[in-house]
Amino acid sequence: MKTRNPIGYVLVLLALLSNFGIIKVFADDNPMVARVIYSEASSKCSNQERLMVASVIVNRINHPGFNKPKSMVAVVMAKNQFSCIGDERNKNWEASAGNPNNAAWRHALLLASGDFKPVTNAVYYHDKSISKPRTWDNKYWNASKVAETEHFVFYSASPVLSTKTSQIGKVVQSKQNPKVSSKKADASGGCGESRTTQTDKRLALPLT
Repeated sequence: MKTRNPIGYVLVLLALLSNFGIIKVFADDNPMVARVIYSEASSKCSNQERLMVASVIVNRINHPGFNKPKSMVAVVMAKNQFSCIGDERNKNWEASAGNPNNAAWRHALLLASGDFKPVTNAVYYHDKSISKPRTWDNKYWNASKVAETEHFVFYSASPVLSTKTSQIGKVVQSKQNPKVSSKKADASGGCGESRTTQTDKRLALPLT
């Protein structure tokens, strides 16, 4: 029987505490961010595609639609946002735990520092093997296509109504769909192991 690594739970707890300002232990070059970037856009993707995935993470920082996360770590560790996290069926996720010796991993580590200017204003993306999730357009937010690459389509999001952020958050939080297993979102299409972030399986979170 395979035992679970308790370090993963510790990372999640520390990331949550860091996001709420209780402790500050994570720099944005935390390996967790690099692992997400690598898992979503591994060596089959171009450097530009990895940059665009990382840009989505940066664009969510302090975004009212995502409960204003304070760092890249907080973005990727937010509940149900990236289905690759902890998914044993995602080969890229498993490989990233071993500090792979390839250019894609080194690029992911570099991007995880956050020391770059986002190349788009996108806050969503999905693998081109699937269609745009319908939940990304709702009575609070509209998702508009801003870029397309070989493997992905990227979207920005704009509010439909001038509702206060706090009200939007409360409404979304109270009407979220039941949690969908991240494993159901996995696919071999594209250059990662996931078709989209987990957000496409929920009521377009504030923004998601």
